[in-house]
Amino acid sequence: MWFAAKRQGYGSSWPVSWEGWLSLAVFLAAIAATRYMAVTYFHGGEQVVAHIVGFAGSTMVFIAVARSRTDGGWVWRGSPKANEMVRGTISSDERREQERAAGTWRNGKDDD
Repeated sequence: MWFAAKRQGYGSSWPVSWEGWLSLAVFLAAIAATRYMAVTYFHGGEQVVAHIVGFAGSTMVFIAVARSRTDGGWVWRGSPKANEMVRGTISSDERREQERAAGTWRNGKDDD
């Protein structure tokens, strides 16, 4: 695999192999080439369109490569607390009460 999965959230983290770093470098070079070609060969409104098309195309290709080469795939990864709340198994009020009972609630004030 070329990219590590994010610990929390959705998507890839930094590259973990030389192929991943190479694909990132190619992506950045494609963005730079898009900028150069748009400024050199297009004028006015065509220049804006060239920037958008070049950037969007390069980004879509890079995302497809990163997604297919990420260890573990692209799935939502959250903290256990967040996952429980997202699934609806526990409300934030219930979580707060559990944390108060366990002595781990921190709201910046004393509860007494």
